[in-house]
Amino acid sequence: MKTHLEAAPSWGKQEDRIRFVYVCAIAGLVVAKDEKKAIPHLYIKLVMDLEKVRTYPWGLVAFDHLVSSIVEARKKLKNPISYILNGFSYALQVWVMEAIPLIGQLMGEKIDTEITVSRISNWKGAAKVSYDELLLVEKSIGNKDVVYPCISSTGNFDVLESIEYLRGDEIKDCEVEKLEALIRSGYDFGDHIWESVRRIWCGR
Repeated sequence: MKTHLEAAPSWGKQEDRIRFVYVCAIAGLVVAKDEKKAIPHLYIKLVMDLEKVRTYPWGLVAFDHLVSSIVEARKKLKNPISYILNGFSYALQVWVMEAIPLIGQLMGEKIDTEITVSRISNWKGAAKVSYDELLLVEKSIGNKDVVYPCISSTGNFDVLESIEYLRGDEIKDCEVEKLEALIRSGYDFGDHIWESVRRIWCGR
């Protein structure tokens, strides 16, 4: 990247400079892989078509990379020295900050408490918080503190299925539907036993 960054201003075609910007954004933000790892050829080929790259579902790509990375990182959390999250991990951080206001106050500053849409742009700062600090927050959460089980574009606690967020390859999941129903009903998950209920929900 450093080599191309120095050379890019002298490139004759503006389109090539734009393509380079897209490759940097994809590698650094969307996929967010370690800079020592190769950029997938699919994305390099994609930036050759500027119209296609502008309409590509980058949000879904970043989400998929992030979820896969979280699944992999969970396997290493028993005795973690460190772990890496690929994808747009800032979205996960903002989700935690929104869902648990005590952590939000610890990690950043909320600009407008009334905004429920585009929450990621409603935070200033992204402080580093140690594992021990998070444990202290967890122990200090009391009955009066709020932990939101669901975050939607219309307001916290509101489970809303929007066609805007549906994906073509999605199938109905009875476990998710039951979970949404429990959240809507105001169910207290404090004493919830997940394993046994999971088998009952889907008839297993």
